Amino acid sequence: MFAAAAVALAAFLIFFLTRPAGPGGFFPGRALVAAACAASAGFALLLFFLAGRISRTIFELERPASVLLILFTVNCFAWSFGFFFAAVFDGLPFLNGDPALVAAVVTAFLGFRMLGLVDRSRDGGRIRLRHKIVFSLVVAFAAAEILLRIFAGSIFPDSPEMLLRGHFRHTFFVEEEERLRHEKWAHRRLENRAPGRLRHPQVGFILNPEAFPDYPIVFDPLRHSGLAPAGKTRVVCLGGSAAFRGFPRFLGPALKKYYPAKDFEVIDAAVPGYTGYTSYLNFSSRVSASRPDVVVIYHGINELKYLFSPDLREDYSHLGLPWVEKKDERGVYALCRKLAVVRFLNLAAMRILARPQARRKWEPELSKEARETAKGHMRKLLSAVREAGGRPVLCTFALARGGEYPQEISEKIDGLLHGYAPGVSAENAAQAIADLNKDRRKLAKETGTPLLDLEKLMPRKAVYFIDCCHHSDKGAMLISDMIAQFIHQKGIR
Repeated sequence: MFAAAAVALAAFLIFFLTRPAGPGGFFPGRALVAAACAASAGFALLLFFLAGRISRTIFELERPASVLLILFTVNCFAWSFGFFFAAVFDGLPFLNGDPALVAAVVTAFLGFRMLGLVDRSRDGGRIRLRHKIVFSLVVAFAAAEILLRIFAGSIFPDSPEMLLRGHFRHTFFVEEEERLRHEKWAHRRLENRAPGRLRHPQVGFILNPEAFPDYPIVFDPLRHSGLAPAGKTRVVCLGGSAAFRGFPRFLGPALKKYYPAKDFEVIDAAVPGYTGYTSYLNFSSRVSASRPDVVVIYHGINELKYLFSPDLREDYSHLGLPWVEKKDERGVYALCRKLAVVRFLNLAAMRILARPQARRKWEPELSKEARETAKGHMRKLLSAVREAGGRPVLCTFALARGGEYPQEISEKIDGLLHGYAPGVSAENAAQAIADLNKDRRKLAKETGTPLLDLEKLMPRKAVYFIDCCHHSDKGAMLISDMIAQFIHQKGIR
């Protein structure tokens, strides 16, 4: 087992330490991540080995499928333990999902070989597995799964999406009635069989307009194709979860106050988790067919998950987190995400990441290359909007941080903000948003785009926010009124 762990550790060290350093330079924490992943796989194997010693049942299985099943089970644990230990060492931004998966499987298989649990017979070379290990694995896994499901109500958030932010009662600081309303709809699973579904390898979130039947203005590529109905002005809102089902709900009535003789059709084309890059892909491939008259763009917080990586790539493909990013999952990975044991380990890791005083060994600033990358994505989006005949309205991003809050709320804001940029302090994450906003202002001047500076205009009061960046109904109504007033003042028609 120790030899297997040593081999896996060496492989991880070679992989991480020989990769190009990228704009952020060499990061010594990669070695910690490598060690954490190797140790986690070995730890999972050790648990199973000890459980196997307790078991008295001895029977041998000869089907390779049994071995694959056990390897997958071990991989689920090893992967989750790796995620957990990476969170402890603040190395999550450098833990790529695919190498972690391969290393976990290889480590598990080597561990079985070193422990003598897998043997190759000379007559046919079939893999044999001692049944006592199979039996103990099944019992231990089933017991943990049952117990965690029994107590799931007090442990898990209502959706895997909330792993990034913790449970609502730990994060939101508005009235209970509004919290429950947000809890009801804000993080439903986005279906992948929507009409006009966007098939693109870089877009993981697929919005199904049928998933929100009580809200008719969510973008539907079939219903919203072509020009707006006669006499109506079509307004499209782009962004992530800070825009999704937020201010677009109130923008129509707000515009009506300034244009009483006009009719407006407001389409919420924002998608939780989207960045400027994925919104560009989404708009170019789907939303542009709606031929919008005005497009309101509100992006910022989701860029933090990608821009701090020293291995930054323009398409953000450098960060592979299948347990967080991929929404179009099938087969064993979809099963893995539903397992209570795996969810528990992932949740524990996320809560470590969201600690206000989490351990930090790396305090980067947003690199020039990262800022230029984000700026380039936004430039492409503005160009795509104009090519579709729309008039873009670019907004800076407003954080809740910086207001006069009680200490408890300030700590929650910093903890959640730290969770959006694991390994980076809340101070540096907030500075990164400020830098992105500076770049948006410059880009607006360069391209002649109207800019609504919400970073400066938005009051930092708890009544307007439900966490570090998402708005309450009062906050969404205030933003919608600011946007409507801005459109009216600038004469955007």
